[in-house]
Amino acid sequence: MSSDGLRIALNGCSSLSTCDLWVMDVDGSNGRYLTTGSFGGWFPQWSPDGSSIAIFSNDFDIWLVGTDGSNLREIHDAPRRARYLSWSPDGLSIIYSTSFNQFGDIFLLDVQSGSAIQLTDDPALEVQPDWSPNGSRIVYMSRADDSAGSLFTMNPDGTDKRAPLTNDTGSDFQFPSWSPDGTEIAHWRDGELWAYEISSRASRRVVGADAGRI
Repeated sequence: MSSDGLRIALNGCSSLSTCDLWVMDVDGSNGRYLTTGSFGGWFPQWSPDGSSIAIFSNDFDIWLVGTDGSNLREIHDAPRRARYLSWSPDGLSIIYSTSFNQFGDIFLLDVQSGSAIQLTDDPALEVQPDWSPNGSRIVYMSRADDSAGSLFTMNPDGTDKRAPLTNDTGSDFQFPSWSPDGTEIAHWRDGELWAYEISSRASRRVVGADAGRI
């Protein structure tokens, strides 16, 4: 969703192999493609200033495109199959994750130069990063071997990795996302939507399984 909350970016697919970046107003009107020719447009993320959208191509490289469809350009050739994007609040950097077999890592990309540094290197699947609204922390999912996913946080430079936010080892935690005010982290837990409150370290169920599996 755009920073002003008025527009949505998503994948528009006419078939499983033909997908492009589609934008529309929140009420579903004024929809249009910003890319054509089965470009991909995966995992779109609006820049903080609302001027551009970061996306993955079908080759899972990172591209930027203006919100009017202009100035489509590649900014980073990802070293491995990449997915999941999150902008820094100042719009200068993007974090993304790569995955290969059962392993994955998180990278910090400088938007201007197109260079990236690796933030994680543990023998685990570390993916789905999301930047906090104040820019101080990154939340992500970590899974070792065939274990359930857990949520961790770290500094934007990869330091100060903290123990799991969640201690229920019998549940699978994925897809963390900060609330706009930074007080909670929404996440997927065993097919349900939950919210973790930072101050109290308590979780509450938002949407249960009785509403349909997420």
